[in-house]
Amino acid sequence: MSQPKLDLLGKRFGRLIVVESVPGKWRCLCDCGKYRDTTGTNLRTGNTTSCGCRKLEYAHVPRTHGKSKTKVFAAWNEMLQRCTNQRKKNYADYGGRGISVCDRWQIFENFLADMGEPSPGASLDRINNNGNYEPSNCRWASRTEQSRNRRNCRMYEIGGISKPLSEWCELHGMNYYAVYSRLEKGWDIETALTTPPIRTRSKK
Repeated sequence: MSQPKLDLLGKRFGRLIVVESVPGKWRCLCDCGKYRDTTGTNLRTGNTTSCGCRKLEYAHVPRTHGKSKTKVFAAWNEMLQRCTNQRKKNYADYGGRGISVCDRWQIFENFLADMGEPSPGASLDRINNNGNYEPSNCRWASRTEQSRNRRNCRMYEIGGISKPLSEWCELHGMNYYAVYSRLEKGWDIETALTTPPIRTRSKK
């Protein structure tokens, strides 16, 4: 007995939106206005992400960038994969929740022109974690900057201003782990940040 196929109606895969179930395949509407029939496997693995218009665009772009083994190319490729390939472990946090890559950045040269080369230790980061990958929402950021920008990063408010705990600690010259420990014990944020640490006398 054949297994019923997953319901993909209304879901987006790259430039394609599934609009109809047809025998053995799914009918998709491409952003360019054309239709394409393809299998669910091709959609879920990212093998099919357009009606074919993307390949035509690539065909007219000279592939002479010489960047295929660079950090910036790896970042671009990984960005596309986590938004379109359901086999990627982190797909659920990106393509699985509607995060997509803008049309301009489907071509590597455009991505490189907009973002430039990353500085040492920096990686691709979205300013708005619920936004898409596009020039206005992306930057090269350090590991510290990215950790502050995570969806699960807890914010603390003082005087109507919200900041991550690590940033408040930097502003007050306090040790992050000491303040965090105080908060876990029930201290309020202002007291935890402004109370000087107790210094113990060393034994002679």
